[in-house]
Amino acid sequence: MRILLCIRDSVYSESAIKCGGLLAHNLNSDITVMTVMKTISSIYQSRISKTHEKLQEWGLDLPQTLVLKEARKILKDIGLDVEAKTTGEMVLHETDSGVHELKAGGSHGKLVTLKVRHGKPTEEIIEEAEEGNYDLIIVGRTQKEGVEKTVFGSVATDITAYSKIPVLSVKTQVPIKKILTCTDGSKDAENAEIFSGYLAQNLKADLTLLSVIPTIKRTINPPEDVAKSVSKDALNSGKKKLEKYFNLNVKTILKNGHAVDQIIEESKGYDLIVLGSRGLSKIERMLVGHVSLNVEKLATSNVLVVRSCNLCELIKSQL
Repeated sequence: MRILLCIRDSVYSESAIKCGGLLAHNLNSDITVMTVMKTISSIYQSRISKTHEKLQEWGLDLPQTLVLKEARKILKDIGLDVEAKTTGEMVLHETDSGVHELKAGGSHGKLVTLKVRHGKPTEEIIEEAEEGNYDLIIVGRTQKEGVEKTVFGSVATDITAYSKIPVLSVKTQVPIKKILTCTDGSKDAENAEIFSGYLAQNLKADLTLLSVIPTIKRTINPPEDVAKSVSKDALNSGKKKLEKYFNLNVKTILKNGHAVDQIIEESKGYDLIVLGSRGLSKIERMLVGHVSLNVEKLATSNVLVVRSCNLCELIKSQL
């Protein structure tokens, strides 16, 4: 498994770094910690370059290097050794593509990479995820209000919306011990079930499956009893699948109402919400729109949105 952990600065990203480090350690995964520096106007490029040269000449860290150093320190405390073998200094080397990175062997036997890209954060993260063949993107999401929430929270939401692979938005610093997975029997929901089962098995976490029966107006087809039957079938099918694939003891919950409201309400006390990328069902999408993005924005728990998933396909092929 390959994890891409995206950070903005050490203050806002501490929870995400700890979460990504623990997942890499417990899932025996390669991990890349990346920060994106916004492109500076060409008018100021020469001044910025001179400043960087002076900082290096004086033995001081560049801003992006400082952020990655703080991330490295947190990862080492978790048990991932990302020190370069030949020197204690962290020197980021420029690749042929212009990306600065440092690769090192992790104490968990996997590769740890520290990386800086330049450009627009969302675009660079999506491009890195596609080029690096990652299985999971982890981003920190601030709990700020007003303008700060609009500015800093938008990158996490945009990545969740446009990424082709699963995205974990980290909002709170907790070990993942209780997982709530939302299901409707669709392909995206099946991937969410499998990914959450894989996490629950490796993290020794409790897993609960939730299916929501949407409230349907009498003028809309299919009728409510059909929607109830679909939700029940999805719940039973998901439970059997998880017990078969991962030998888990799965709890199930069936609720009525607006999907987003019910998920948010039920998620209190859980460390992680897992759901597919396209809402809960065709019926639900028609009625309430993009459930997964609304949950990602509104939930106080960590949220994992699963879509196309190489790991899920690999697990299914082996079972």
